[in-house]
Amino acid sequence: MLAHIRDVLSQVHPDFPWVVLTALIWLVQYLTRRFAPKVWVVAFSWIPTDLPKMLRRILQGLPSVLVGAAIPAIASGGNLKHALLGALFGALAPLWHHMLKALPGDYQGLLGAPNQPDPPPGPPA
Repeated sequence: MLAHIRDVLSQVHPDFPWVVLTALIWLVQYLTRRFAPKVWVVAFSWIPTDLPKMLRRILQGLPSVLVGAAIPAIASGGNLKHALLGALFGALAPLWHHMLKALPGDYQGLLGAPNQPDPPPGPPA
């Protein structure tokens, strides 16, 4: 089934399956962080809190790399090149998260944070 999906996406553009893979990995992580932050916290509770922030971020990005490698490997019958490319594109999902956080706009990327900040309180009525 994954191979069929890949083939259909490839008809749009040869690189389109890789873009979709990255977007789906990011979307799953975003939705988890947004609507089920406790799941995210539990999933990464094994990471010591005293580790440097950058190392914690790298460890939190590992599932993206692993899923990014596994899906194309399964879809291609174990093709190493596809697995490595998938790992590369899977790594782009957490990078996309950090790029969105750095851009001006409403994206906060925080656990359970709303898409848009609350409006400032108005004068009492």
